[in-house]
Amino acid sequence: MSYIDELINDFNNGDFDNIIQYFGDYQTFFEVLKRRNRVSELDMSSQYIDDVENELLLYLYETDKDKFYYWCQKYLDDVEIENGKIYCVRSSAGDFATLFCDGRDYSRDTIESILNGEWDFDWYFDDDVDVYRNVIEDLNPKNIEILKNRFISELSGIEVSPETKLLEEIAEEQGHSDYVTVDKTNIDRILNDDDSTNHLLDDEMDSNIKDELQRVYNGSTNSSLENEYYEEVWGELTSDYFDGKPEWISRNHPYKKDTKMEMVRLEIADFDTIVLDYLNENKKYGSSGTLTYQGSFLNILRDATECLRVRFPDYANYPERYINDYFADYF
Repeated sequence: MSYIDELINDFNNGDFDNIIQYFGDYQTFFEVLKRRNRVSELDMSSQYIDDVENELLLYLYETDKDKFYYWCQKYLDDVEIENGKIYCVRSSAGDFATLFCDGRDYSRDTIESILNGEWDFDWYFDDDVDVYRNVIEDLNPKNIEILKNRFISELSGIEVSPETKLLEEIAEEQGHSDYVTVDKTNIDRILNDDDSTNHLLDDEMDSNIKDELQRVYNGSTNSSLENEYYEEVWGELTSDYFDGKPEWISRNHPYKKDTKMEMVRLEIADFDTIVLDYLNENKKYGSSGTLTYQGSFLNILRDATECLRVRFPDYANYPERYINDYFADYF
């Protein structure tokens, strides 16, 4: 057995003294093996090479990137490389909550629930909302027609008191100044006038239509806040460490035959820099500073970077986006 054979055997069994004695450092040893085309004989799956795992990975990055990425995927169980892109793949979106600070205003558990779409949001409620300005003005043509028909149906046969300028004009046109009949000929004019519409809602209609319009607004505001919280959390993730939006993908279950499991993946923005910085900073700390020890990219990111912070809005910015969807639930 040649001395190179002996040194490779020593390396794979965690005996590095002779390597340092002969070559002074690991990089020189690796270069000698490279010239002899024998780097592949180093057993990177060996349980004994923890102390030099980082050194070898750093060397492979400079000399054989394909092999570097191959072992990164072996050591980090949430790394997936596809079409030149490197992803972090997790079984739960809530796993990414580990990257956030556990703050006083919100907990890491709250972030996890938001990411998983399971957050039990405190229901928004306002019983004094201006339903004309905040609901009716935002209805699309289809829902306006539904509302018109609801008004006509509710007010059929009712003599409406002409308490607004517009209603006085309609009453005169109908030939009776003391009341108005609401029908298809005048409903457009009435709904285009906030004073007249509010008068009908407040004083002339016996049903709970105004309450329903308030519920439409409250539900829309709630959905807007939930969505803004969700976007805030994902936005923080993708602005710092990941690119693009999360993808939900299907993968074969590792233990159950013919069973699929849903996974979520995010493209890693700068995998090389994050991992190389970690390897360099931890190459002198032995087994506790290796990719093998961490086991996942998410663990490395959590330990090597500052925790993320989010600031949630106190008020919904865009409840009108959801008005028409919620309207259909009540009308």
